[in-house]
Amino acid sequence: MSAQMIDKGELTGAAVLLDSALCLMQDLTEDYFVKYDYQSEDGRFGIVLDYNRYRSYAQAIYELVFQMQKIFDKNEITAYSALTKTADTAPTATGN
Repeated sequence: MSAQMIDKGELTGAAVLLDSALCLMQDLTEDYFVKYDYQSEDGRFGIVLDYNRYRSYAQAIYELVFQMQKIFDKNEITAYSALTKTADTAPTATGN
């Protein structure tokens, strides 16, 4: 089976994983990277204090993305978004 173009919304399992990854990424961004001022001593202390917690968020996001990649690879699918629209510019799940 050759790689085919599909809308990512057609893969329900991958769409659910993507939604979960995006929610975690939003929490990570808003609660960690925006919350602390790295230029102040208190901000740097907060970054260090919360590092392990947010490292867990990053690991969970990685695992969700990895699961999506496995779904795409298993189905020999080249996914694309509204921004890419063409197979020539769309990255494959294997990164090629």
